[in-house]
Amino acid sequence: MNPRSAWIAGSLLVLSVAALAAQGEAGSGGERRGEAEERAVGLGLVEVTARRRMAATALTEADFETRQIRRLDDLKAQVPNIVIEPNTGTTTGAKIFLRGVGADKSLFTNDPAVAIDRDDVDIPRQTGALFALFDIERIEVLRGPQGTLDGRNATGGAIRFITRRPGGPETRAADGLVGNAGGGDLCRSWSRDLAENWFLQGALLTRNRDGYMRDLSFDRKVNDEEVHAARLSVLGRLDERTTVTITADVARARAAASTASGPHSIRSPPPTRRRCSPTRRARRA
Repeated sequence: MNPRSAWIAGSLLVLSVAALAAQGEAGSGGERRGEAEERAVGLGLVEVTARRRMAATALTEADFETRQIRRLDDLKAQVPNIVIEPNTGTTTGAKIFLRGVGADKSLFTNDPAVAIDRDDVDIPRQTGALFALFDIERIEVLRGPQGTLDGRNATGGAIRFITRRPGGPETRAADGLVGNAGGGDLCRSWSRDLAENWFLQGALLTRNRDGYMRDLSFDRKVNDEEVHAARLSVLGRLDERTTVTITADVARARAAASTASGPHSIRSPPPTRRRCSPTRRARRA
């Protein structure tokens, strides 16, 4: 064999060995990919449910009854790091500070620093935000910036109200309060089935109280309260994964000025209320 033939044979032998090695690596690589795929399939589905930054206080329906939470500003005694007062010169405007961040202007051009939403519907202004609470399932107070989900008016945090949803057992309930200064509350709620997979939830509220201070400059009572509100919700389950909820609510609050000018005197002690015995009847469990 001449040198040239020997060099060609040696080259073919090296190429054959390299091809076999590459084939072996490809086979082992395929086995490793198969094992990785098996491990990935074995991992299963991972769900991420966290949506909000959580430094939160949650209050349930039982807390509303035992702690007498009847209005938004009643939360100030139940939630840390929060201040809620009627806004300057108003009776229904809410001045809210959370962790020292807030705003004190009831203007239509002013964004609050603490967001308020009811069933994920934003209440964008402070005027009228100091509303009565009724037919509420729970309240969540989230401390710290919530701008990702609640927008620019959530620098200090957010207060979320979740109302009762239709779909539970058919019930009828009534709850009342009486107090001095002509104070009285009455709330009625009911839940029933409309048709197969369609449900109704309704509630009515009336709240009245005379003023307990007299403005001597204008000879009038101040700090009175008159509230009428109603809410109606319909829920329909279209299939196992689709639910439709339609809610309508209306509220009317009338009150005189919250402060008196000039010398003034307290006509009676600050208003207090005593709960009447509630009634609740369930038609079916």
